[in-house]
Amino acid sequence: MAALGLRGPRWAPVLGTLGTLGVPPGAPPGLPGPPRRAMAGHNRWSKVRNVKGPRDAERSRLFQRLAQMLRAAAREGGPDPALNASLAAVVEQCRARNMPKASIEAALRGA
Repeated sequence: MAALGLRGPRWAPVLGTLGTLGVPPGAPPGLPGPPRRAMAGHNRWSKVRNVKGPRDAERSRLFQRLAQMLRAAAREGGPDPALNASLAAVVEQCRARNMPKASIEAALRGA
């Protein structure tokens, strides 16, 4: 039985009941030996969670800060960037940081 890798206290109760092929009598056919284990932590989701999560959180904080600046500039000088130079500057900052147009418009509506 040592050739099958079945040593130690974990397999001691099983060793006496194994048949000639190292499988308990009446067991379904399959590979003899210890039970197989799944791989631990080697998957794509762990990379998505550990890399994309913090990056998205930082991007969210940036967009919140830019939206607050948009609302403040729109309250001070009006919601039209053509007539409000400070609002136009903040809108350009938002576009430089790849803020979605829908988010910019939503921030201006909320002012």
